[in-house]
Amino acid sequence: MPTASKDKGRIAVAVASAHVPSTVSLILGTQVIGSIEKQGMSEVVVRLCSAPLTDDELVDVAVIIARAIYAAPGHDTVSLLKVSSWVPDGSDSVKQDHSATTDDYQLTLWDAADDLVKVGWDLT
Repeated sequence: MPTASKDKGRIAVAVASAHVPSTVSLILGTQVIGSIEKQGMSEVVVRLCSAPLTDDELVDVAVIIARAIYAAPGHDTVSLLKVSSWVPDGSDSVKQDHSATTDDYQLTLWDAADDLVKVGWDLT
């Protein structure tokens, strides 16, 4: 079984280097935490800051991030990826808008065609 702890830094670096659109910022950070359900695996939570995104736009950014992780050493330790959109609330703060989550990260071939990797996201 993979050892997630040694790969957390590599995954965080991969997320930080993802080529997201210029209208989206990763400044709110990324968490790579040990999975409670799948020992030895990691769950990745990415917080985006931008103007409100449509569901399709959020999934597009989530796929960019998923592919960046997939290209990095340690991607085989990721079990779940959650990408949350945060938007300015008008008072110098941000609030969570919505999220795209895949808990089947390991079952997806992230180098496949776009139409194949844009399905199966849980939007909340």
